[in-house]
Amino acid sequence: MLINNGLTNTNINFDGKTRIFALTDSHLQTRGKCALLTKIINYAGKHDNVLALDGGDMFKGIYPPQAEVDSYITAKKLRPNLEIVINIGNNDPGTNAPAFEFFKKSVKTLSDNGIHVISANTKNKATGKPIEGVKPYAIVNRDGDKVMVAGFCINNLTHTTYGLKSEEPKKILEGLKQAIEEEKPDGLIILNHDWFTQSQELMKFSKDKGIKVDLMIGGHEHDKFEPDTKSRIYYPEAFNKSMYQFDLLLNNGQSYLKNIQLLQNNNLKINPKLNKQLVVFEKQEKLMDEIAPSVLNLTKSYSDPCPLGTFVADSMKKAGDTDIALLSTGFLMSPMPYQKGKKILEFDLRKTMTAKTPIEKITVTPEILKEVFQNALENRMLTDRGNAKFLQCSQNVKLVGEGNKEDKTYKLKQIFINDNPLLDEKGNALEPSKEITCTIDPYIGNGGQHFNMLKDLKKEKVLRDGKELLLENLFKSELKKVAETPPESPEYPSFSLVENES
Repeated sequence: MLINNGLTNTNINFDGKTRIFALTDSHLQTRGKCALLTKIINYAGKHDNVLALDGGDMFKGIYPPQAEVDSYITAKKLRPNLEIVINIGNNDPGTNAPAFEFFKKSVKTLSDNGIHVISANTKNKATGKPIEGVKPYAIVNRDGDKVMVAGFCINNLTHTTYGLKSEEPKKILEGLKQAIEEEKPDGLIILNHDWFTQSQELMKFSKDKGIKVDLMIGGHEHDKFEPDTKSRIYYPEAFNKSMYQFDLLLNNGQSYLKNIQLLQNNNLKINPKLNKQLVVFEKQEKLMDEIAPSVLNLTKSYSDPCPLGTFVADSMKKAGDTDIALLSTGFLMSPMPYQKGKKILEFDLRKTMTAKTPIEKITVTPEILKEVFQNALENRMLTDRGNAKFLQCSQNVKLVGEGNKEDKTYKLKQIFINDNPLLDEKGNALEPSKEITCTIDPYIGNGGQHFNMLKDLKKEKVLRDGKELLLENLFKSELKKVAETPPESPEYPSFSLVENES
């Protein structure tokens, strides 16, 4: 496949090409990352002009975050000629102070080892300044070509992570025009950690503003997307299932892409030095330990009620001994499907949900709960992207709502708890002083994703054996309990969302 900027000449000498490998959204599935890195390392052992691009969200997942950092540092030490550029994803800075401190330390470590960490539109939330070691763009020189690689992250970062704030990517990209004029790069690559549709919009915006983008690598999407070859937008598969390979040639102001392949991560060998590190982490974390037999089909949906989310919420409700339970949909990563005869491993558990997060209890009125669910459903009509505000609920919750296709608004009409309505026909509370107890995660409890109505409410930690009960530990213990007395059917019910469109 040969792609250029409207030219049809295929008789181009690609001797001066740069070989690009692009991957994204590892989510700490580091063994898969090391298999892909090994392929890159092997190629870089024979060729000098190699550029590895990571679209972000390395952290939050299965292996310890340090394993991901060490894998890149080892790759760079094995191949000093290999240029590596990593973009910041929305999950990388974490959701609490320790995770943010680790993130900052890791950025510095990667930078000190000659690895570029970039993001043009993210800054320290507290200081308003860039994180030490994070650059808006990287300049890499490959075979005499000067390539600018700029990074952007989804601009809801302020509400989905702990220590960073984000700015509108289009505004920042337009501001980069001055840097482009000063640097005078031969080519421009953008790493955009955002929904596929938003990458298309950003590419169109750049064209309208006279900014020539030679290649855009996307991230953040966990579903498989066919590339937009006309716009030169490519999304590698998340969780290290695959990576893209390109040959990029920059010649007299024009750019050409050739040898475009989606390389599947099937039976790839791992460099012995990388594998040695992995084995240490796997033993430390007991990733191959058995948790329980598989007895439930816990499928996942990010923006809709799903069995996985409802099972976790039901577990929270029972542990907190509350009327209902709610949790951020962002804690769910991968489904845990029923597989007859399979044992659930610690690896499977972390692949499904990583949440070293203590659950807590609050008491709300119907009016506050109405605000909560209205916020959770606010973006429901924006169907071209995931709804990060969505809440997964215990199965005794039923919501009724109505969306407007024209203006993309959504209105919550009714809330049922145990089939009892909380609102009248006008949407007002039937019993304004009614107290409803809820088990929640502290992320939304602290106002994450604009759940500010919960921020100042009195919180009570849920304890087990005198210690804070972490969400992932609760999930593990409930899987064990269910496996002790398997249900007749593996299917688990979801809470209900009934809706109409006007």
